[in-house]
Amino acid sequence: MAPSEAQCAPLPWQGLKIARHLPPVCPQQLPDMTAQGSVKMSRGRYKQLTRLLPYLKTESEDCLYLNVYVPRGDGAVYDSSSVYDMDIPTKRLPVMVYVHGESFEWNSGNPYDGSVLASYGQVIVVTINYRLGVMGFLKPSIDENTVANFGLLDQIAALHWIKENIASFGGDKDSVTLMGHSTGAACVNYLMISPVASGLFHRAILMSGSAMSDWAVSNHSLQLTMQIAHTLDCPLNDDNEEMLSCLRQKRYIDVSVAFDKVDHTTNTAIYLSHNTEEFPVKADAPQTAILANVLAISCSDKSLDMH
Repeated sequence: MAPSEAQCAPLPWQGLKIARHLPPVCPQQLPDMTAQGSVKMSRGRYKQLTRLLPYLKTESEDCLYLNVYVPRGDGAVYDSSSVYDMDIPTKRLPVMVYVHGESFEWNSGNPYDGSVLASYGQVIVVTINYRLGVMGFLKPSIDENTVANFGLLDQIAALHWIKENIASFGGDKDSVTLMGHSTGAACVNYLMISPVASGLFHRAILMSGSAMSDWAVSNHSLQLTMQIAHTLDCPLNDDNEEMLSCLRQKRYIDVSVAFDKVDHTTNTAIYLSHNTEEFPVKADAPQTAILANVLAISCSDKSLDMH
């Protein structure tokens, strides 16, 4: 991302902020819906995508937003006229955070309306955006220990926000369930076994995916990095900062075009770093404790309805 296009951290605001419109989605590579691209799709899958894609039209690098659905006491959905008083003791609502799936390269939390689950289940539902594709999962260096998987780090940032702020919406920061579908389920599974996300959520629901799925991890991350760096004329040497600086100077559209040109037997799935300080996978994770709070299910695409 070129410096002139870099987005600054949002400034805090005073008073009430009206947030009634869905935020932009992260830059992404949408599925091919042309006659040629959709020839192998089932009719149901094609209809599902035609309903989903309109929610993904507005892209921006300023995309790291989340949507909060809060029930009112009468069973309806919370609105801006009802504000929780932090000083008045009240029963806190459990929180369910949905990590969207479909692909590591496209989609958003925006299409998934949490109002029905919130109102009938008396829970707070949060949907999130996170960086995708080369912006979210490209290994940005040939150095083994370089921080990667920014999409996962975005999910952790959202969980930190929830822990710090959900009480203002009546939520219980000590009762957070993370749920994901397909690629989102794989992300949730990785967060379960990473100490970086420790204490940020307490239960997990994995739907039609896990870290053990054959599509959940890239075994060719270095190959993809080298192909894209070469296409963008970025140096391939042992100077980690030099490559990072070069990649950061490139516009997203240029990086996207470079990705389109590379060998697509590789992908931008999650890269497992060996740097145990940044985003490790714990080899000695307490598996029994994790499994006691996990629900793993298989579901069809039709069971995850949208707006």
